[in-house]
Amino acid sequence: MFEFAYIFSGFLVGAIVGVTGVGGGSLMTPLLV
Repeated sequence: MFEFAYIFSGFLVGAIVGVTGVGGGSLMTPLLV
């Protein structure tokens, strides 16, 4: 279940980065921490 959530969050972040561009990096940092 946790693995699925991790993959889903990664996919969601990837989609956000694709839309917002570099700005997505600021959203990805909190998830990594």
